[in-house]
Amino acid sequence: MATLLAAGARDAWLTPMLMKKGRPAHTLSVLVQQPHADAVRRLVFLHTPTLGLRETAVRKRALDRAYRSVDVGGETVAVKIGMLADGRIVTAQPEWDDVQQAATRLGQPTRWVLAAATAAALNTDGPLFLGPNRNTGDNTVISDNTGTGDGRVQTDMRS
Repeated sequence: MATLLAAGARDAWLTPMLMKKGRPAHTLSVLVQQPHADAVRRLVFLHTPTLGLRETAVRKRALDRAYRSVDVGGETVAVKIGMLADGRIVTAQPEWDDVQQAATRLGQPTRWVLAAATAAALNTDGPLFLGPNRNTGDNTVISDNTGTGDGRVQTDMRS
């Protein structure tokens, strides 16, 4: 997976499945932009036993995004906020690396830090740091404009 991502894949994952005659197998799925497709395709052929690939063109539709920093037990966690075109907030996704780092430093399970960061991001009137419009297809560069200061929300994670 890391090799595919390093070659330009946007995402890659394995899905377990059963083939005919009950043989266990995996389906490898890779999202890649056209400029990187040949390199990624070559790696799949080099590193797997497959004899062929099925390719499908896909288009991504994403929510508009903003970013907010929240404080969880003294640790800063960046959170992506997903909004409909009218500005209505419909989801919040904490940055996984920040969640893992905070959980380790706090000695808490990652699921608790994830839940606390999500709740803090949704339960504040702090400022949002607007990100790029995500409805322009799959070739938009994601930039994390996470700020600090006024947007922070304190969440107590002490046991």
